[in-house]
Amino acid sequence: MTPKQLLGTACFVVALLTSSGLMAQVKVGTNPTTIETNSNLEVEASTSGRKVKVDKTTGQMTIAD
Repeated sequence: MTPKQLLGTACFVVALLTSSGLMAQVKVGTNPTTIETNSNLEVEASTSGRKVKVDKTTGQMTIAD
């Protein structure tokens, strides 16, 4: 294995091992820049009051109408 292949393989393995610990928050709706801190996913309708969110710690889905 050449040094270039070894470096590429090492970078791939490091990226694979470190990417599993990353977290992200996603919001879809009228104001995508503001998301509640305890939500992983938040979907907000264009009409006021309608919102679906998934809690970060418990995984519980809340539907507000």
